[in-house]
This record gives sequence, structure tokens and C-alpha cells, in this order.
Amino acid sequence: MLKSKMLVPIVLIAVFVNCIVIAYVLTKSQVASSSSDREVIANIGKNEITREEWLSKMEERYGKSTLEDMINDRVVDQLAEKNKISVSEADIDREFILVKAVYNSFYEDESTTEKEWREQIRHNILLEELLTKDIVISEKELKSFYQQNKTLY
Repeated sequence: MLKSKMLVPIVLIAVFVNCIVIAYVLTKSQVASSSSDREVIANIGKNEITREEWLSKMEERYGKSTLEDMINDRVVDQLAEKNKISVSEADIDREFILVKAVYNSFYEDESTTEKEWREQIRHNILLEELLTKDIVISEKELKSFYQQNKTLY
């Protein structure tokens, strides 16, 4: 069973992360104009799109979720380091092979490379290990579950 004293820090970290994200979104200030802000990256007839406009739109659309993902990744990494939890390349290889098998192939597209897939797999395994590290299942509970769910095996 997951010890409640271990669950409290995880919940507090999650609340803290969300507070940081909310504070960032609510208080982000406009970047002062500079010469690089006027860098034109696209021309459409007489209209221009500047680097500042483009980056601002990207931040509006993807900024919050990207920041949350970055924070979550770093929190998991720090907790894993603190708890001396690591993931072997063999574990990542095994999971990556499963991903390829499920999708019957693997290909890199312009948005996700093999390296990114492998990093996501590493992150997911670390998170699973962190969330389950204090769970103890007795032999009796295992046998009971198996007996009740034989059709799954």
C-alpha cells in the first residue's frame, strides 16, 4: 500500500507546479521591443510576419502545456534521483520494441524522433516506478487476483 507520507510530497509538488504555471500565464509580460523583434520571417504581399508575432502566437497556443511538460519532466527526474530510481537502456529498448510491435512499424516524422520516443518511455517508466515504489502486494493477494482473472493469462 502506498504510504500516505510519500503521497503528500507528490501531491504538494503537483500543486506547486500548477501554481507556478498559473502564475506564469497570468503574469507574463510583454517583451520589450528590440531590433531582433522586428526581424521579418515571412512576407505575404505587403504584409509581414515578424519573429515576435510568430513567437507570441506559438507561446499563446503551446506555451502553457509545453511549460507544464517541462516542469513535470524535471520534477520526475529530481524525485527519481532523490529516490535512487533509474531506468536501464534494456528496459527502454524492451518498451520501444513493444511500441513498434503495437503500431506494426516505427517511423520518425517531423514531430517525433526515435530519441524523443525513447525519452518519453524513460520518463513514463520513472513515473510508474515513483508512483508504485511503496506498494506492497502480498503473495496471497497475487494468487487471489490470478485465480479470479485466469482468462487474462
